[in-house]
Parts: sequence; C-alpha cells; structure tokens
Amino acid sequence: MIKKRICPMHGLWNKINKDDRCPLCKKSTAKVYDNTYRDKANDKFYHSKEWKQARYYQLMNYPFCISCSKIADTVDHIIAIKDGGDKLSNKNLQSMCKSCHNIKENKEGNRW
Repeated sequence: MIKKRICPMHGLWNKINKDDRCPLCKKSTAKVYDNTYRDKANDKFYHSKEWKQARYYQLMNYPFCISCSKIADTVDHIIAIKDGGDKLSNKNLQSMCKSCHNIKENKEGNRW
C-alpha cells in the first residue's frame, strides 16, 4: 500500500519504502553536500586505478576487520591523508568492516 506524505516545500509525495524524506528534498540536500563539503581532490583519488588496486590487495591480504574480526569491506588510512598520511603505502592501510570504520571516523572527527 502506497502512503501519501506531505512535504512542506514540495507538496504531496508517495511514500513507497522506508524513506522519511521527500525525494526532492533528498536530492537538493545531496547536491548541496556535493557542492560545499565533498573534497574534490580526494574524491578523484578514490576513483583512481592506483587506489582501487591498493584497496584490492589490502582486502585480499587482510580480509578481516582489525577491530571485530568480521569480514572487511572497507580499507582505512591509519593516518588520514589530510593529516599527512601516505595514500598508497601498505603500512598506512588497514582493513575494517563498515561499522567499525564509521565508529573510528566519528571518534577522529573525520565524518561529515
């Protein structure tokens, strides 16, 4: 059953899944984030061939999270790039699961 919701800015919208916000509001918020907060240089680096290869080798050699021993799906820089950490050095990379990585980033203040 499709429920109707009212957005104060965009009017009626169909709530199809668990979304709690109007799709148009989500789109405009994402656009503002991309234009003001996202670091363009790092974004380009994380799509580079070199990073994808380093990430692949890290996850192949160390497939488990260093914090909780679950299967890792994220490669983290031990010393953040913005703090002078080496981008591609194996000594600066560690495998983590997404939840442990988010906890680490929040503690360090690196999350948006």
